[in-house]
Amino acid sequence: KVHFTSTLPTSLDPTTLCQGDDAVNCPKPLRDFPSKYRTAHPSFPITSCVIEKSMSTFLAAIMCYLHEPDAFRRANKSLNTEMYHGRFCEGRNEFDSFSSVATGVKATKLLTIVRDPLERFISGYVDKCLKETRNKLGGKHCYGCGRGDIMCFVNEQYKRVLLYSMGELKAGQRSYYDTHFFPQNWYCGFNRALANYTIIR
Repeated sequence: KVHFTSTLPTSLDPTTLCQGDDAVNCPKPLRDFPSKYRTAHPSFPITSCVIEKSMSTFLAAIMCYLHEPDAFRRANKSLNTEMYHGRFCEGRNEFDSFSSVATGVKATKLLTIVRDPLERFISGYVDKCLKETRNKLGGKHCYGCGRGDIMCFVNEQYKRVLLYSMGELKAGQRSYYDTHFFPQNWYCGFNRALANYTIIR
């Protein structure tokens, strides 16, 4: 059961949202947030950026198959059953920055999958705050908000989004939930290379 305990307004005027005095309440677009990249076999010059809660596990599984198709089949792996923990290609086609990809892969096509933001948030909240029972990186589960207290979580995550947007939240202060809930346009080096991506919606 989800509880709504916040005093935030439940309706917003779209004509004034993020305009004028309200601009300070909105995160800046295209910030640079650490991202995860997966490469295919050199015969498939494709690199994907996986954005958490945007079919990231499935996209990573596809890239793993394209990286090692024969080994993937021999191991009786399936695109539908691959999970992040225990994934078949762990450490073999994975990079934490595009610069590290570029050193080993010349002429590659970039792609990623993005998701409707509200749908992504709901999926992430159900998965991380209702199904999971602990913070996998330590710390309070869902910022200490009670089970199902979605507005408490929204408020806490919103504060962190604004802090990161203003440069006041450093890399070492990122939370488990930041990785799954920060704006999608902050990932994948979009601030530098958005025009180079094929984006699947």
